[in-house]
Amino acid sequence: MIEMKQKKGPNDFPLFMKDFNYMKHTKSREQLIEEAEAKALGSNGCIPTLNETISLCEAKELVHSLSVHQVELELQNAELKKLSTQLEVAKLRYLDLYDYAPEGYLIIAKNGIIKEVNFTASSLLGATKSALLKDAITKYIHPDDQDNYYLHHRSLLKTMTPQEVELRVIRKNHKYIWTRFKLSLSAQDDLGVYRIIVSNIDAKKRSMLALEESEEKFKSLFSNMNQGLVLFESTQSASGKESDYYFVDGNASFENLFAIDKTSVIGKSITEITHFN
Repeated sequence: MIEMKQKKGPNDFPLFMKDFNYMKHTKSREQLIEEAEAKALGSNGCIPTLNETISLCEAKELVHSLSVHQVELELQNAELKKLSTQLEVAKLRYLDLYDYAPEGYLIIAKNGIIKEVNFTASSLLGATKSALLKDAITKYIHPDDQDNYYLHHRSLLKTMTPQEVELRVIRKNHKYIWTRFKLSLSAQDDLGVYRIIVSNIDAKKRSMLALEESEEKFKSLFSNMNQGLVLFESTQSASGKESDYYFVDGNASFENLFAIDKTSVIGKSITEITHFN
């Protein structure tokens, strides 16, 4: 008696992606049966006639049918192994792209614990992937930015619309870098699970903060000088020559020297300011 072990068909295999080009090259069940028939029957086939008793030829046909079915299952198993190998290769290729994407990806559980993380995100946070999976995301957010993160997270759950916020993250060496968090609800079924896309904006943010600091220093120096200072912006004529100057700003010493409120002359040209006539 031939032992038959039922194996899963192609439709039972959990496809990783639906649109692989090689799927259209997979053999159909009819092709497999035809190939199994040819292998099992060989060159000495026998087509019996129906009788009330089982003839030798009918017994051979039964054995042949079982043999065909066994060969069919073996061919299907070979096809599944081939498909499994191809899917595993595609999965590894996808994971490689996911892990080394330009931006970090995290899946956060509703209790705030990191469920999934790629290599880019672990590098930005300064911790290994295995260590991150045990921690809450808030552990890596700067204390001064915790409230800002909380408000955007609450807004995400309330409005169900993506949120974006700039935060400092604390790394293992206790230094921080500026990052941009993009929060959105995850496609997973668990309510409250959300996704974070994190990108490094440290260089750009520090340059902007340095520029703002420089501007503040200039404004402080400009305002507190004892000499009267005025800022003008020049305009050009059609020929490209400077035609006039318009008042932009003046310090307190200028206002005291000319007994004038600078707001009354901002935007006016020199010729319009009668005090200079």
